[in-house]
Amino acid sequence: MLYRVLIAAWVGLCLASCGGNQGSASASDTGAAASDNVVRVYTYRYFTTDQQLFNQFTANTGIKVEVVKDTEANLLARMKSETGKVQADVFIASDAWYLEEARRAGLLQPFSTPQLDRNVPSRYRDSEGHWTALERGAVGLAFAKGKVDLRTLYTYSDITAPNLQGQLLFGNPAQASNRGLVAGLIAVNGEDFTSRWLSGIVKNRLDGVPAVSDYDRIKAIASGQGVMTLAPSHVLLQMKASGNPEFTGPADNVGFIFLTQPDKTSVFYVTGAGLLKDAPHRDFGVMLLEFLTSAEQQTIYTNATVELPINPMTLPHDLFDEIGGFYEVTKRLNEVSANYEKADETMRRAGWK
Repeated sequence: MLYRVLIAAWVGLCLASCGGNQGSASASDTGAAASDNVVRVYTYRYFTTDQQLFNQFTANTGIKVEVVKDTEANLLARMKSETGKVQADVFIASDAWYLEEARRAGLLQPFSTPQLDRNVPSRYRDSEGHWTALERGAVGLAFAKGKVDLRTLYTYSDITAPNLQGQLLFGNPAQASNRGLVAGLIAVNGEDFTSRWLSGIVKNRLDGVPAVSDYDRIKAIASGQGVMTLAPSHVLLQMKASGNPEFTGPADNVGFIFLTQPDKTSVFYVTGAGLLKDAPHRDFGVMLLEFLTSAEQQTIYTNATVELPINPMTLPHDLFDEIGGFYEVTKRLNEVSANYEKADETMRRAGWK
């Protein structure tokens, strides 16, 4: 790592002596010269711990991290508009779908190092090396404590039971976690099974509760509006970890289980990062990804979201003791993300809207 920094600094001095000083440039205005000792990141994340990590990366390497924060949709549009004049090096997204969208649009380039290979198991990376996972989780069932018989709720199919009619609160079908769940079920079981499953859970839908976000739905369940909802595990755990009674109170009244296939595996999702094609500071971008996936930094990175780490040497947040973990389906994330369009269409046909 230090070797690459010294080489980059040497190249920078040579360019400066030959071409003169080009001046400084901001991430929002124009791409910087390759000699700049900076790495630029496009990210959806707003956690203060991210800045702490970036500051530590700068302290370790001398490389400044400049950050642009926005929604993935806006960042994707921005990257497409910057084709040929790339202004960032790393794209961090909340779901593999956004990373695959960037890859399909030709916005990413493959990368691999021995350090990344040690930090991230191959199943959490794009099969062609265009992106790597940073953390992972799964959609499960959040439920009102004392109002469900957990002996009858274990598999995905269990929540299609007719006796659950009018008990299941639904979230936005376009939400990455919901779309990813359906795409994963298609990848594992095929469209026919998934269509039948969707039809079954739609019959158990509870309407009339204005609960748009995952947090709203958990609050609604805690207050007696509905009995259960599909939600990513990190939502409930974030509420528990917040220290805010507005969230901790409802979370204490809601339980959570990971639903499974008959073989006891669960569909999972990842948040991750890709390296932009023609990144002005490619080596620095790779170094940052090595840093974020290292065992020590993974603890800080994943504790902010209360997601599961992808580095096998990093322990999960203590709150996972309350809900346990899950065994993952063996499908690669590429195989899941390839079914997102089918997932959208299958949900629409089933009436999840």
